[in-house]
Amino acid sequence: DEVARVQKALRLPVDDWHYYVSSYDGEIRWVDDRIAELLQALAERGLDSSTLIVVTSDHGEAFLEHGYWDHGETLHEEQTHVPLIVAGPGLAPRTIERVVSSVDVFPTLLELAAIPASPSDGESLRPLLDDDPQRRYGRVVAVAEASRRRRKMLRSARDERRKLLLTNMEPVALFDLVRDPRETTDLLATAPAPAETLRAALVGQLAARPIAPRAREATVDPDLDERLRALGYVE
Repeated sequence: DEVARVQKALRLPVDDWHYYVSSYDGEIRWVDDRIAELLQALAERGLDSSTLIVVTSDHGEAFLEHGYWDHGETLHEEQTHVPLIVAGPGLAPRTIERVVSSVDVFPTLLELAAIPASPSDGESLRPLLDDDPQRRYGRVVAVAEASRRRRKMLRSARDERRKLLLTNMEPVALFDLVRDPRETTDLLATAPAPAETLRAALVGQLAARPIAPRAREATVDPDLDERLRALGYVE
């Protein structure tokens, strides 16, 4: 079944699909090696004990898990579940089993660097990093967004157990990530109450966003513009 699905979707032999997957794994290994070199260089210079390190990613990559290739076409876990590693002075090694968001990185960095807070969609992760009972990390849902052509806005909202997918704010699928981490069984028709709870939390979070300052006009170098378009960041 997988061979037929791959050949139909990509119009190429399944061996080529395995080649692309292994190439992506190779890229991840290359990045791991470069991070190791950076950490080693910091240690050699005596800077490892005074440097804050954050490792994360802007998105994952789809290899036809839900019929899509590349990224930006869906908000399933293979594209939105990314690593987040924070290490630095005073932070004890531990694993935090809590859903957080990439937008939390910015306020977290500010607080860890003792820089005054700035308006942000995010919330500092310091209470979780310190395991501080006196402070509470209050995020209810983690939200992801992607803009598709023909004015379709994809959003997802997930808590510790469930994940809701929406298109233009209309729910389209609901998954139980504890029982179904690969998101194979849509529960939207059978569990409307959890879906509405997640949607309400999403609406509340969007409404609470700070008003962004008006963007300033700028001239973009043609070469930079071309490279951004090649990467899919400019349409």
